[in-house]
Amino acid sequence: MNDVELVDIVNKDNIGFVNFIDDDYYISSSKHAENIVEYYKNHEQLELLHSLSKAIIDKYPNRVYGWILLILTKDLYVSTTDAIAYCKKALESKGTRKPNLWLLYIELSRKVLSYDDMLKVFNDVLSKIINDKILLNFIDFLFENERNDLTEKWCVKFINDKYSTSHIPYYKLIEVYIKQERLDEAKLICEELILKNVNNSEAWRYLVKIERLILSNDIEVNISDKIVRSIDFSPEHYSAGMSILQNFCRLLKNKYSNESVGVTIKQEDYKVTMIIDPPNGEIEEVEEYLTSYGLVVQGLKEPEEIVANKFELMELKTELMLARTRLELSKEHHIFVCGNYESRITSLESDLSFLKNQISISLNNHNLQLKSVIDIIKDKDELINSLTDKLFVAISNNDEIEAKKIISEIYKVKPDSISSLKTFLVNTSSGITGNIPAWVDFFTKLLP
Repeated sequence: MNDVELVDIVNKDNIGFVNFIDDDYYISSSKHAENIVEYYKNHEQLELLHSLSKAIIDKYPNRVYGWILLILTKDLYVSTTDAIAYCKKALESKGTRKPNLWLLYIELSRKVLSYDDMLKVFNDVLSKIINDKILLNFIDFLFENERNDLTEKWCVKFINDKYSTSHIPYYKLIEVYIKQERLDEAKLICEELILKNVNNSEAWRYLVKIERLILSNDIEVNISDKIVRSIDFSPEHYSAGMSILQNFCRLLKNKYSNESVGVTIKQEDYKVTMIIDPPNGEIEEVEEYLTSYGLVVQGLKEPEEIVANKFELMELKTELMLARTRLELSKEHHIFVCGNYESRITSLESDLSFLKNQISISLNNHNLQLKSVIDIIKDKDELINSLTDKLFVAISNNDEIEAKKIISEIYKVKPDSISSLKTFLVNTSSGITGNIPAWVDFFTKLLP
């Protein structure tokens, strides 16, 4: 008989529970008891269920799940304190299987007791019975109360003593190590879990999180005296974009060959972060050089204006010419892999212009300008150019309705440029160390 039949019996007459008891109704598990309570709660019949469950215990005092049904009902219908009292009464009764009662006693106590009082409860319970569910509850309790030292101790004990195959202690241990910034130890646990089961998605999720934290920590060390620039390339722009940035790194190191200058490029998927450790007191000079290089890439400044060495000048010009070839090859590869031959419609010149503008503005993101950002979606299409000019006016005037209308029109013609622009804005503004211009937030919220 299931809980629906229990309700049918109850509805047969006003006394109801007499039929229920006479029928020798059997509750098979804690989950079964929870389902019954939930059903009666939803039908606003907890008072009736309270009577029924009391009658079960009167007739069958040794049935543990009958006790659990009564205790769960009391927790909702009477009070948690009363439910705990009945837990203790059930635990004192003879002939009942008690592991699930002990667990319920712990769970109810956690709802009302302080940390110190709850610790006494756990000490008492663990002196009488130890199983995987109780230990997992104890670990969760310690973790919830930020007792990282004890959480680590009991997680390690659970794992070493092999109480069960549950991965929860591993994940809690990872969380503790992340809190304590012991990222290398957390990473080792993830790798161990993945080695055991390459399809462990939770371990992979933690590993990705930890890798990002390690990258973030590396970037944030002494960040105040470093220059950081981030660019989130689209897949087909990645190869050409990376080559242009690597060329800048070579030029910068050659420019400061007699001084200590560090340049690091970190990659996370298609997001590239460049970290420059400039010579002492020369942050502004390096910032200017970044801006000038960006203008050269954008075609607004001649290479000769920033490079004097003939070999370096030839390398820079060659790199800018090769950017077109790299972009073309990447687009062809992307089209082949994705099978999306419609993407050929996007002109190579338009793509190259977008890439160069994206790099230029990202390198100069300490001075982010609205006009420069909007201009990156311009191309040889007169309609697009006219719309971008109107968009600049609308955003400058904080005209949300007009700006949304223009963005919608651009999106119909060049949907990829709008989505790329949003990604660019979000990632570029996140790298700004000073105050972010008000128009950035206004503009970003308008983009679909």
